[in-house]
Amino acid sequence: MLRLKGVLPAVLTPLTAAMDIDAKLLVRHVEALRAQGADGAVLFGTTGEAASFTVAERQKALEQVVKEIAPKTLLVGTGCCAGPDTLALTRHAVELGCAGVLVMPPFFYKTVSDEGLYRTHADLIEGVGRAFHLYLYHFPQMSMMPLSHRLVERLTVAFPEVVAGLKDSSGSLDNMLTMAKDFPSLDIFSGSDRHFASLRKAGGAGCITAIANVITPLLAEIKDDPGDEEVQDVIERIREDFEGRPLTASLKALVALLSGEDGWRRVRPPLTPVEPADAVTLRRAIEGTGYRLPEFA
Repeated sequence: MLRLKGVLPAVLTPLTAAMDIDAKLLVRHVEALRAQGADGAVLFGTTGEAASFTVAERQKALEQVVKEIAPKTLLVGTGCCAGPDTLALTRHAVELGCAGVLVMPPFFYKTVSDEGLYRTHADLIEGVGRAFHLYLYHFPQMSMMPLSHRLVERLTVAFPEVVAGLKDSSGSLDNMLTMAKDFPSLDIFSGSDRHFASLRKAGGAGCITAIANVITPLLAEIKDDPGDEEVQDVIERIREDFEGRPLTASLKALVALLSGEDGWRRVRPPLTPVEPADAVTLRRAIEGTGYRLPEFA
């Protein structure tokens, strides 16, 4: 099975007026990102508000998406608090032919041991019962469960045909570089726009980021030339424009502004939408860097 690499936007999830997943608008957004230089897409991750949707909602939406988008270009977030839910979503994505699954560890219990996290992943792999690509998700700020070096090594040794990579959203460049160096068989993805260039220089596989929803062309340039300091400076300045803002809600409001589709502005509680005026302010700040934001038809 081919493994996705490069720029994989962590795709936002649009909602209808009834607050259901708008699969048609989601398809259009993924297609637009591919046209802008994305190498694939990640659905139902943190940015995609995955934890706010039921298993059935996520399965139904994915089935609608793969009717229009080649599943081999998609990674699907399947991590849930309950192991059986993670297994159901993972089996579903595998059966549909998706390129792999990105699995957040259970995020309710805290201070869980490495043994507990190992069993969580091992039970999932054994439960699927067939070959697939699993991408570990290191996001301790969100899950409160860091994936230790020892745990990653144990999983890689035990399941070399399944554990394909790791997304590092810790914000620690040192950790990303260490993972890339110590686990050459794994595709290491940066969860930070800021660190993509440095990880790319060190042999990292790519990036999976939220802001890629609006800066995929810039990230595609970094993928091809990680030494382009001018482009990296623009990325840094745009990232600063988002600081202090609710990331998902701000990105959705911005995409709503760029597309004219109000469905992008909606978020599921407990998230709350930002005002349209905030999106206008954010757009002006970003375009002040000299970057022309893409339009989404």
